[in-house]
Amino acid sequence: MLFRSIHGFIYGLAAEIIGHHSAKFVPYLTALGLFILTCNLIGLVPGLESPTGVPVVPLGCALLTWFYYHYAGVRANGVAGYLKHFIGPQEGMPLAVRIMLPVLLFPIEIFSHLARVLSLTVRLFANMFAGEMVTLVFFSLIPLGLPVLFEGLHIGVSFIQTYIFVLLAAVYLGEAVAHEH
Repeated sequence: MLFRSIHGFIYGLAAEIIGHHSAKFVPYLTALGLFILTCNLIGLVPGLESPTGVPVVPLGCALLTWFYYHYAGVRANGVAGYLKHFIGPQEGMPLAVRIMLPVLLFPIEIFSHLARVLSLTVRLFANMFAGEMVTLVFFSLIPLGLPVLFEGLHIGVSFIQTYIFVLLAAVYLGEAVAHEH
């Protein structure tokens, strides 16, 4: 029942963001979300640290997502069609603008796509690391009572960060597989 609810939630999210033919991306997004959530919540166990509080795990998730959405984009549009996403709209533009768009937009788009890896990594890592440090500080100052509130905050942050990562992965997939109409 729980996994059916999780799958249904991610299916609805993917259908809303990616649109047509989003069902084939739901298994990846579900597995990614469950992995990140599990890694986030491991830090609740006393003596254990969240794997996402170490930069390598969020970086691995970000790189996997980055390669996956580029692969999906090339698969959906072909190499030439996918590269058209990087040069902006061409139809209805004067010739001078059509010549300048690839020169100006292509490097910006390449940088933007490379920055996505850093953005996904830092967002997840920094939030989970900071949450664990705050909880650790309060556990060392006040052993009982108040730290329980921070454990609740850690649970909330874990769910929110998982949702944001999956949401951004769905947005990137949606952009990659979009067809010009």
